[in-house]
Amino acid sequence: MKYIYTVFIIIILAVAVRFIFSSSTTSGNALEIYTAMRNLALSLTAEEAGIDHEKDEVYGVLVDIGRGNNNVTTIISLADGTTSMYMTGGGGIIGAGQDEQCAAASKRLVAEAQRQRKLLVANWEDTTLGYDEIRFIALTPKGPIAATAKINELTAGSQPLSPLYYVADDVLTALRLLQ
Repeated sequence: MKYIYTVFIIIILAVAVRFIFSSSTTSGNALEIYTAMRNLALSLTAEEAGIDHEKDEVYGVLVDIGRGNNNVTTIISLADGTTSMYMTGGGGIIGAGQDEQCAAASKRLVAEAQRQRKLLVANWEDTTLGYDEIRFIALTPKGPIAATAKINELTAGSQPLSPLYYVADDVLTALRLLQ
């Protein structure tokens, strides 16, 4: 059952990315598609991800990276290694979890989010990120939990969420190596 949901999500995302790359797509349409894809990921249930409802475990992580001027890159990692990335300005990578490095990095990110979950809160606001801000959103059976931090604090290791950032950076690196 988990496989069917994963394939369904990948197909939807692939169609959306194809639309993003079509020549008739405007940046407004790209933002709409990005928003729809991100909302789809945020609404993914534990059952759809193949996670036992009895366990209150993190089964997915979204990492929103603020790039300034309302530009955001979002990485999605699921416990089964499913990995995708997309951007508000259009474009992205769907199905990167087929690559062993991407899948392994995504699994590590979900595991690290489980370890760091005490630092994430349920009552978070989905506001526009500023330049060099990152929002970590962990998907749990009880709903998404999140925290936002500055990249410079994360990279310096002075932020409690730095370990989560380092693993998210591994996912981003694995995605870049695919290009």
